[in-house]
Amino acid sequence: MTQDAMNKPLLTELAQRFQSDPRFMAYTLAVYQEQEGLGEEELALALGMMPEMLSRLALCKRPDAQSPEFAAQVREIADYTLADEAQLANLLRQVSGLEKLAQQVREPAAVDERAGAEPLMTGLLAVARDRDEAEEDRAKREED
Repeated sequence: MTQDAMNKPLLTELAQRFQSDPRFMAYTLAVYQEQEGLGEEELALALGMMPEMLSRLALCKRPDAQSPEFAAQVREIADYTLADEAQLANLLRQVSGLEKLAQQVREPAAVDERAGAEPLMTGLLAVARDRDEAEEDRAKREED
């Protein structure tokens, strides 16, 4: 048995432990899978990657969708895990947007009254647009 084959169960177990830690991609992948009702193979397909690479992706630090380095970080992770960069970015934005929406619903007093409803509506529209784009990309890949 090769060293990689022996390490795979350990990596999978470690990735499962990080599913409750929002700093890691394991958390983001678990949230996305739950939101979309996807199994591991379906998730890998949605990201354009081999299922064997999901553990590697799960152990990566999660890029902040609001960071100026977001695109570079996503590119680096996509290269490391052989994932589709655009699909990975869409996944991260969708999870991040829905987390912010859930936070605003839980903590309405935290919203700045001077800003009114505009930031919330802008966030909702961005999440809806990202989801529509992801669905269009997925449909286009299935046609090809």
